Amino acid sequence: MDTKMYRNILFFIVIAISNTGCPDKCINPEYHFEVEASIKPDNEAIKIGDTIFVESHFSESLLDVETNMIIEYSNAKKIGSNIGFTNLDFYGNLNYNSILDFSYVSISGQIYNSKDIPLPNQVNQLTYEYANNEYKLKIGIIPRKKGIYLLGLGNGLSLGRKNTKECDQASFSITLSNTDQHLYLFEDVYGNLSEYDRQRSYCFRVVD
Repeated sequence: MDTKMYRNILFFIVIAISNTGCPDKCINPEYHFEVEASIKPDNEAIKIGDTIFVESHFSESLLDVETNMIIEYSNAKKIGSNIGFTNLDFYGNLNYNSILDFSYVSISGQIYNSKDIPLPNQVNQLTYEYANNEYKLKIGIIPRKKGIYLLGLGNGLSLGRKNTKECDQASFSITLSNTDQHLYLFEDVYGNLSEYDRQRSYCFRVVD
């Protein structure tokens, strides 16, 4: 599978998940926000049974990149995203179940798996938690098997806000920051990722 296809699959999945349950008239997001996530510890190698944490949090006051206006986007019904895993020994094999190579812990928000989406063997869903005027996500990922892995974050989409007359959805461009991403583990073998993918991908080795 080439890198463009990998990106398109993740984008398709997050849209499919996040649109579930919203009326047809609400499919196009009204707002477009940019937020960040980080991964710690960001060591190139991690041992089986250790934990890496994916964390993202942002205020309800957000800059809409389309209008350059601050939007008070409070009480979202749901902000959903996803996280994909690829064991590079099986890169391009969509039948390999990378999800089972890890265990998962929800700390703030939730990570879960649904069989109702494309490629449930490669992708888990994420949901942010809303509290104290901000949205939070923190999950733990615990490797169970040796290998070299590529982790990819999908963009997010809300299902509108509570107590509003309209389904005012918002899209969230989620990129990695303050993280050593070790992308050479992928690019030295398979070629350069696009800039879009570089902003959302993380590579690491799992060792004994």
